[in-house]
Amino acid sequence: MKGLIRPWYRSRLFWLGVPGFLFLMWAWTDSNVRVTQFNCEGREAACVIQSRSGAINFDAQNGDWGEMSFSSHSEPLDGMEERWFPAAFSPETKDDDPFDPVNQPAEVAYWAIVLGYMMLWGATVAVWQRRKQRLAPKP
Repeated sequence: MKGLIRPWYRSRLFWLGVPGFLFLMWAWTDSNVRVTQFNCEGREAACVIQSRSGAINFDAQNGDWGEMSFSSHSEPLDGMEERWFPAAFSPETKDDDPFDPVNQPAEVAYWAIVLGYMMLWGATVAVWQRRKQRLAPKP
């Protein structure tokens, strides 16, 4: 019976997804205000994740990690353009070895991440509601 099932907006699963959505929206807005960078460095390897201008940039170099050190910093977005809707995914190529997939940076737009999160979250809530409706006692 449809009357026995709570509406989707009263589902705990819906409300559990709201903080993740709000965090992604805050991160997207913050990326147009400041540059935030996280570094992870080893002996010969490094990983850099940077949030700026509406996108997240990933860059990694493969090698021996050994002892790892982490650092992060944030600074204002002075001199960079504000982009709310950059290309969804834009891989960059380095001149050293354009065919090495490990050492190639990539950029993923926040709007694509938010859209993917919303689709996954919405589909999960829909499947969960449908399952609850199917398992509900019949009159």
